[in-house]
Amino acid sequence: MTLGATHHGGATHSPPPADRDYPSRGGKLLSRDGIHWELTRANLELDLGVAGGPEDAMVYRQFVVTHNGADHVFFNAKNNRPGWNETIELAVWRTGLQIVDPAKWTMTQGTEIPNGASFQVGGGRATTLGNAVATQTLQGNVPIRALDYDLAAEVTPHSTALNDRDAVLMTRFTTRDSYYYAGIASWGQKYAIGVVDGGVNTKLAGTGTAADIKPEETHALRFAVQGSKLTLYDGGREVLSVVDPTLVPAVSFVGLQSSTATGKTSFGNVSVHAL
Repeated sequence: MTLGATHHGGATHSPPPADRDYPSRGGKLLSRDGIHWELTRANLELDLGVAGGPEDAMVYRQFVVTHNGADHVFFNAKNNRPGWNETIELAVWRTGLQIVDPAKWTMTQGTEIPNGASFQVGGGRATTLGNAVATQTLQGNVPIRALDYDLAAEVTPHSTALNDRDAVLMTRFTTRDSYYYAGIASWGQKYAIGVVDGGVNTKLAGTGTAADIKPEETHALRFAVQGSKLTLYDGGREVLSVVDPTLVPAVSFVGLQSSTATGKTSFGNVSVHAL
């Protein structure tokens, strides 16, 4: 498993913290003084314990070794397929992977089971595994300090079921109940733009039919938010635009989402640019 992260200045210490929810979690967290730590998922530089992966029942006994300039995290893991199996796993923490440039990523979670934990990262792509209990959301945990920016990704749905091809890019994300999204096979249409405000999900615009989105076809999506204008592009061509003044945060996050629990979608060449 190879994930990337952004370097922080100042003194850094990196004991592997544990997260007390289920499944058990682990990862890499940085502190400037070795005393003050913010033990929250969004601050993890490396996030272990993917639901449906080889370590989804328990992660423990983590040990960090630095070799050739990269941090290698060895850890014990248990899963339940079949029975109760224990393995020794290795995660490598590196910088410069395009999938985490400019934002490194963290998996969002529900009350008991991580809501967005069914992602795997590899080969420069983040792919939903389709084994979640709700939507599968990968949220950037580096703040975007600009109102106007765009989020781009190559989005490839792999699911044969039409509803499971619903995949969107998320912008101006401040909480789980507040963000814009735009993507494919959403709201039963080929392209759609929507807003979640106060937990209420509203379609703002849509065009075409979701049946136009085919499995294994890649869409080079770019979702631009500039002032109150929201624009979705596919392959460099504008496919949908709407004006909505609902969300105007000065600082926000971005995200990727396969909008059903069973959807399987790959997101590659993810990037964020200020406008």
